[in-house]
Amino acid sequence: MASVSIDTPLNGVEAEEKVNQSYGSCGDDAEEDALAEELGIRPYSSIVAFAMCLNCIIGTGCFGLPYAIKEAGLLLTPILLVLGGVLALISMNFTLEALARADAYYQVKNAGRNAGAPQYRIGYRKFDFSRIAELFSGPHGRTFCQVVIVIYGFGTLWG
Repeated sequence: MASVSIDTPLNGVEAEEKVNQSYGSCGDDAEEDALAEELGIRPYSSIVAFAMCLNCIIGTGCFGLPYAIKEAGLLLTPILLVLGGVLALISMNFTLEALARADAYYQVKNAGRNAGAPQYRIGYRKFDFSRIAELFSGPHGRTFCQVVIVIYGFGTLWG
């Protein structure tokens, strides 16, 4: 399996050591913010975060919602909305768990055998869905994930 590199202003070895040292400071926001600044990692601004949330909320679905409510009826609509919300919550939890496990995997891999138990938390490493699928399912999992993302994209464009 290929090793991970972090593109930062520090060289790769220094950056990896800093990120691995940061795992001992769980919950110390000031220390993590200082580390992020030193590594050249900039979090999203409030405006960008707001725009992303707005995009997720509005999307194209809100324009079709009144029609869907009219077609489904007042009895079935709340049931389907609650079911959709629960499924979205479960999906969010699975995604966050996969991100934390992927970060713990790299923490153990880079620290060697003397690392002890990994801390399952989301750090500064960035993982996309394809990379997580490759970590836990191999190259076939990555290919399957990319195919699903492409089908999802075409379905979104078609709808």
